[in-house]
Amino acid sequence: MYNKTEPATCATIIYAKILKILIIGITFHIYHTIFMF
Repeated sequence: MYNKTEPATCATIIYAKILKILIIGITFHIYHTIFMF
């Protein structure tokens, strides 16, 4: 039931998930660095 005109939405969702994981990882790394010192 997928439209062939919107394969970009699936790629955008995947890209948004990757971006969210990167942001969470970066913020976790910043918090870890702050709490280490």
